[in-house]
Amino acid sequence: MVVSGSVSERSLRSSTRRIDPDYAWSLLTYIGMAFVVIGAVDIGLAWFPFVLGSAEWEFGTIGATLNGLPLPGLGLTLILASGVALGRSMQIRLASVACVFLVVLLLGLGFLYVTVIPVALSDVTNPVVRTGIMKSIIKAVALFVIYPVLFGWAGYRGLKSTFTK
Repeated sequence: MVVSGSVSERSLRSSTRRIDPDYAWSLLTYIGMAFVVIGAVDIGLAWFPFVLGSAEWEFGTIGATLNGLPLPGLGLTLILASGVALGRSMQIRLASVACVFLVVLLLGLGFLYVTVIPVALSDVTNPVVRTGIMKSIIKAVALFVIYPVLFGWAGYRGLKSTFTK
């Protein structure tokens, strides 16, 4: 029922409804988990079948891993941020440890990648193919610098926040 110059009962009910920010942060936790799983499947498929020892396979697989890392990285960051917002120290610690694990993994992959660069560049006479390989190497090196810094910072800050309370 609407009276001239007044607000309807329905609009009064909707204006007093409070949105729970904890629900929004919890939702971001679940979205982050979905991103981590989807990204992990994508990266896992790049590693299958496992042919360690083949320089071509290592070069391509590590490059595919770096290319697939933004989605699970974003998911992990959402999980960490929502844990901080909700004050869930166990969630913060788990996400932070996952970030530190990624740093260690990336450093190992970076070492392996550096060892296959000479093989990737050898026997390439086509200048177009060589240019493509060089671009891939430059991108990988940049990502091997950026990802560990970002994940290391997030992991450090997350762990620091749970132990300094």
